[in-house]
Parts: sequence; structure tokens; C-alpha cells
Amino acid sequence: MDYTYLVNPNKLYLYTQTKIIIMIKLTDLLNEAKFDRNKLMRVMKKYDDAMIMTSDGKHFVIYSPYSNNKDNADMWNRTSVFALDQDGEEHEVDYKDIVSVKG
Repeated sequence: MDYTYLVNPNKLYLYTQTKIIIMIKLTDLLNEAKFDRNKLMRVMKKYDDAMIMTSDGKHFVIYSPYSNNKDNADMWNRTSVFALDQDGEEHEVDYKDIVSVKG
């Protein structure tokens, strides 16, 4: 370990600033992976349905709003989408909670 951080305040400042920049970049990368309505809608143009996974590890099926089925389009709200679990139960899932999509 370089103990000059303890003696030289300039080195400590640079070290701290570097750590902060790295943490900010990592946070940006994590936030980039999250979905919003527009990102999810672009993905759904390619598929009739898709499997999503939420941040708590739960899996749901969502249906494309671009199909000719009005019920599918009604499942999409401004901040959330209604999704079905494996038992067919409806759940409202916020877009920001979606971490992955598989078509």
C-alpha cells in the first residue's frame, strides 16, 4: 500500500476523485440496463410476446402492443406494463424494475 495518501492531501484528493468517477460510471452502466417504455416498445416490435425478468428475479410474460389484439395494447401504461406469471395471474410491473427481456 502506498502510505503517501495519508501524508499528501493532493494524492488523497486525486485517489478519492478517481474512485468517485469510477462509481459514477458503474452506476450509469447499471441504470442503462434498466428499461423504460420506449426501450421495451422497440424490443416488442420484433416479437408477439416476450419473457421478462424483474429485479427481484421473478419471470413474467408480456404481449406486444403491436399485434391486432386490443387487449394486448391495453396492458401497456405510461410507467408500467401488465404481465402474466406462470399461473396466468396478472401483475403490474414497473418498467424500471425490468432487468432483462427474451423474445
